[in-house]
Formats: sequence, structure tokens, C-alpha cells
Amino acid sequence: MSEGNPLTAIRLLILGSSRDQSEAIEASLRNGGLAVHSTQIFTMDALEHALRTYNFDLILCCAFDLEIDVARTQEIIADYPQEMPLILLFADHTDPEEMLAAMRNGARDIIDKNNLEHLQLAIAREIVDLQARRELTNLRHKLALSEQRCLDLVEGSREPIAFFQDGMHVNVNPA
Repeated sequence: MSEGNPLTAIRLLILGSSRDQSEAIEASLRNGGLAVHSTQIFTMDALEHALRTYNFDLILCCAFDLEIDVARTQEIIADYPQEMPLILLFADHTDPEEMLAAMRNGARDIIDKNNLEHLQLAIAREIVDLQARRELTNLRHKLALSEQRCLDLVEGSREPIAFFQDGMHVNVNPA
């Protein structure tokens, strides 16, 4: 993603064992107007390798898959500095307590695996939110750099400069 520009394609990581389900999800998202580049992985070890190797915008976890440990997935994701929203897909047999625990631990949404329209809307929402959070991080970084340059300018000036805020000295240079 280039600075200030919206994502051109969503880099989606799908964690689950059903290729048919992944293809249906990807087709549904594309039909919904979302450009998607998806990667599917099948194991928890592959999740760690994928996160070390690639950058993703969003992770879609098939919580109904018996091979997938949602709590462990969240632990692995938490170890990476890049912010990646997690959306869980569930089926009728998925434990509701496990889903509530996942939401408490940061899952952004829980969606029935057959409700692809809900999934489209949730992913579109998460991408807009992700772009806003990344832009906020970028702006905070630029503000910190700007403040540092201002302080450096004041410190390097031969003229006496003092900053006051609410009647208190905030900064004074050596001159």
C-alpha cells in the first residue's frame, strides 16, 4: 500500500482446510467488488511461517475446522507487530463459548460460513478501518518527526526562543 492511497487489493490469509470454501469466499468477495489476493494455509505451523514471510491485511479463520485452534491462532497473531484483523467463520457445531472467548481476545467479527454477503460487508468494513488505523499511525509518525525538527530548530537557534502554554514554560533554548 502506498502512502495515502487506498488498498488496491486485499491481501487475505485464509486459515482452514477446505479449498472449496476458500474458493467460494474469494469468488464471493470478487463478486462483491473487492479485489482479493488470497493465500490459504492449513496448519498452525504454516500460519507462523506465512506471517513471518508475507504481509496480510486480514486473516479469515475457519473456526469450524477441527484442525484449527482459534485461541492459538490469536496468540500467534498477537506476536506480530503488523495489525491484522481476524474474522472467524463458524458452523452450527461451533462452540458458542469459544466464539465469545475469541471476541474477547480481539476477533473483529464472527460470521456464519454460509453467509457470504455478511462476510463481504464485514471485510469491506475491516479494510476501511484498517486503512484508517494505518493512516493514523502514519500521521502520528509524521507529527513526531515534525515536533523533533521543531525542537532541533529551536535548540540550534542563536536567538532566544521560549514556548509558553497555559502560562508555563514548555521549552526554552540555551540562548
